[in-house]
Amino acid sequence: MQNSDIHPLTPPEQEADDGGLDKDLKQIYDLSVITVCKNAMQFLPRCIASVQPLYSTRLRVEHLIVDGASSDGTVEYLQEQLNQGKITNFVSEADKGLYYAMNKGIRLAKGKIIVFINADDEIIAKGAEACCEPILAGRAEYTAGCALYVSETTKPYLLKPDIKKALWRHPYCHQAMYCSTALLRKAGGFEADKFRIGADTALMRRLYIMNVPFEAVSETAAHFHAGGVSTNPEVRSEMFELILHFSPDYNDIVHKRP
Repeated sequence: MQNSDIHPLTPPEQEADDGGLDKDLKQIYDLSVITVCKNAMQFLPRCIASVQPLYSTRLRVEHLIVDGASSDGTVEYLQEQLNQGKITNFVSEADKGLYYAMNKGIRLAKGKIIVFINADDEIIAKGAEACCEPILAGRAEYTAGCALYVSETTKPYLLKPDIKKALWRHPYCHQAMYCSTALLRKAGGFEADKFRIGADTALMRRLYIMNVPFEAVSETAAHFHAGGVSTNPEVRSEMFELILHFSPDYNDIVHKRP
């Protein structure tokens, strides 16, 4: 089994040295909640409000927002939220796309754990705590909780993590996926150059292939809403590319895993 596609993702403050993965990553928080957005002013207030209960938990939390040079008032709103202490930091600049921005978030994160919450989604504090606990306790390097799918046209339904499906379908929602920052950087983050939509699914498969400790969590960690990139029908076409991409490892992995 080859891991030739894994390239360390170096924190920006350490890019001048030998990579920094074995050094102090300046992780002053337990959890970095990262929201990537562009012209999402209509959704951001709900997203930011959902993070506020986390500040009352035992977790030390930062909310980092990576904005793609919005022109709808988002930047001014984020500055206001920063001044009020409702978010920890934000950056706003043009980028090459969604997964480039998510990789930027990984580089900028100052938490031991990272979760990505879209601008139109909500984090659930109790579930977030439950997802962080196995990582902070050293039992797992990444976890996944349940996510409630919300749509105006269908009844809400709960999506539960199933790691054994990682090689042929979406095993869990990325909004409920909690990874140690060190693991994400070691894995190289998201393959932004290869996948326009399905890079989160590709990352889930790479983590599974790496065979690092994982725990499924029964608590609901997020509400995610229909209409986002992850629910786009174009994901299906990239799923075939993902299956082909990992097909050389498929039989070897399936027959060796319990």
